[in-house]
Amino acid sequence: MHNVVEFPRRRAEQGKRVLNVDWADLELAFRDATGIENLLDKQSGEIVSLLPGFSDEKDLRDLIAREPHRFVAIEPIGAGFARQVMAAFIDHEPDSKLKQRLTAAQSGSGSFTRCLALLKDDDLALSRYYRFEQMHFWRHVEEQLTAQGVTPATRPPGIDLFEGRARS
Repeated sequence: MHNVVEFPRRRAEQGKRVLNVDWADLELAFRDATGIENLLDKQSGEIVSLLPGFSDEKDLRDLIAREPHRFVAIEPIGAGFARQVMAAFIDHEPDSKLKQRLTAAQSGSGSFTRCLALLKDDDLALSRYYRFEQMHFWRHVEEQLTAQGVTPATRPPGIDLFEGRARS
């Protein structure tokens, strides 16, 4: 049996709309690297994905053309976001040999991959990084929603998701 945590509903600031959003769908849209066009429907809170060649593509494009104020494009995060978060994580880490190694690995091409490889050798550091990244990711998503005049009715998922790491 799972315990369900109910979060208090949020109140909108002046001029902003409280909207039920699906945080999992928002995460998929903001992390999408496929090139699919994802939009937030500011009326329903749903994510609309425009998939070229699908039967509903024309109908969706017509609806968006008729009501452009209702939809806002979701700009996926990119490699720059990942590098910025990694740099902030390294700055946030206490002085240690790991911090020294991460600092040395963070310059030049392939720096993010090198840093992640170092973190993968330390389960606790990797878990800290994933929680740190998730916190920054949700902050980014909330800032984007706020910029569009949307206040989510609930808070984003918690970051305790990466407290441990499964072992094979």
